[in-house]
Amino acid sequence: RTLQNAYALPGLRRHNLPYIVMPQGGLPPELRRTAIKYIYDAFYGRRLLREASRLHALTELERQQYLALGLPDGKIIVIPNGIDVTAYEFEVDVAAFKRRYNIPEGRPVVGFLARLNHIKGPDFLVDAFAEVLRHKPDAILMLAGPDDGVLDELEAQIDRLGIRQAVRFTGFIGDEETKAAAYRASDVYVLPSRYEIQGITVMESLLNAVPTITTDRCGLATTFVESGIGRVVPFGDVDALAGEIVYLLDHPAEAKAQAEYGRQYMKENFNWDTLADRWIEVYRTCIAERIGHRV
Repeated sequence: RTLQNAYALPGLRRHNLPYIVMPQGGLPPELRRTAIKYIYDAFYGRRLLREASRLHALTELERQQYLALGLPDGKIIVIPNGIDVTAYEFEVDVAAFKRRYNIPEGRPVVGFLARLNHIKGPDFLVDAFAEVLRHKPDAILMLAGPDDGVLDELEAQIDRLGIRQAVRFTGFIGDEETKAAAYRASDVYVLPSRYEIQGITVMESLLNAVPTITTDRCGLATTFVESGIGRVVPFGDVDALAGEIVYLLDHPAEAKAQAEYGRQYMKENFNWDTLADRWIEVYRTCIAERIGHRV
């Protein structure tokens, strides 16, 4: 939903040019600026979608969003965003990271690396972690990320639950080395999002071979279930999330084997070279449909 697309649409129609729509998670109008999105859709958005050669979905979740709008399944292509699969092929000093953030060695760590934002669901994780402490009283919850509107609420929630001594806030982590150390300091990584069209941090977590849990509202949930690379829980089910965390902490060998498989799966299926080949084929097909022969 941009003015550029609105300006481009008449020219695309006039010159009979193929085009592909790539919302990148922006299809649902209710996420933000709802009134503006509805107005845009009424004048431009729906036509832009209807006349597109292809409709790109990052995940099955986004594909379902297209179908809910009544758009034809035959136009939808599902190709995820890729990741630099070599990005974390270096050693880091995890012990130094733990010392920096007062995380004692030997204590199980549940990690979260994302903006402290309502959509990311850190409040859901905090509630679940309080249950985890009933079974794992020495566990640590590491919340790594900048405040994006909910830090005060999280602080109050943590105090209300009486778990302050078991929670660490790191603030913003920018450089790749520190980020890798944060992932590898985690015995379990959780992305408890209310909505996530794909979920880059779960990909990063798996590239660091960390056992990973997300919710059924994450775009990669279907991939997790079908491939077996991670765990999925219903968003808001505190007992389910706590149970999965405790299970992975209680079965480290099984958890690590799943994470190692996840790392290999990421390298094979989410590398940019593989995805680029798929995109080239899509572009060729779209052009061929307009000019009548393959290019």
